Amino acid sequence: MKWQEKRATVRHAAELPVRYRVLGDGKHPGGSLSLAVSSERTKDISEAGLLFLSSQSFKVGVLLELRIPLGGRVFLLEGHVVHSNRDLESGFFRTGIQLL
Repeated sequence: MKWQEKRATVRHAAELPVRYRVLGDGKHPGGSLSLAVSSERTKDISEAGLLFLSSQSFKVGVLLELRIPLGGRVFLLEGHVVHSNRDLESGFFRTGIQLL
């Protein structure tokens, strides 16, 4: 069986700084669960989502606010965690986000 890409948009390899905070747990959207901001780096990005390495694991459905500085601007995004799996090589969690 031949592998087929399921994504509708092309992902671009991009290591960019990203700061995030948890906005909701997927069950109670709208309430901020964490005011703490953590800094990580993206691995790839597309129109529909991004992947970043995180020092913490997230449950599927958690809502994050993401801030990505690029070209003198800061892009503010929100998205839901679609997966968060430990990367054996780095020890970090490969965290996939579907942007809203």
